[in-house]
Amino acid sequence: MKKLVVLLSCMLLSSLVSGMDMDTKQTMKAMKTAYIKTMRAKEMAQFSASLTELDELLAHAKTLRFPQEKKALFLQGLNKVSVVVDDAQIKANDGQMQQAKEMLKQVDHLREEYHDQRNESIWKRFFG
Repeated sequence: MKKLVVLLSCMLLSSLVSGMDMDTKQTMKAMKTAYIKTMRAKEMAQFSASLTELDELLAHAKTLRFPQEKKALFLQGLNKVSVVVDDAQIKANDGQMQQAKEMLKQVDHLREEYHDQRNESIWKRFFG
């Protein structure tokens, strides 16, 4: 009976943890989609709408649960992206869509930088 309770507890805990991870993955995928829509926009209205969507997703991403050891790193990356998006919104409000798109290219560089830091190599795990 004890084994069954422990097994059920483990299954419940793993589903909760994977649920948190799934929300993070879904949010990040939605951010990627919003970023692509923003960069492909031909008209200012479409650009502004996609940029607003990206900004809202960033705000949501900052509220997600991250592993405690990586939380500060993830929030730092999200804050850097927020600064770029805010600056791009200022350019967009001034009617400078191309300049805003140029600024947003930094988001892709930040994504690469922070995703590299997110995924620890197996060698680093074994040998520190």
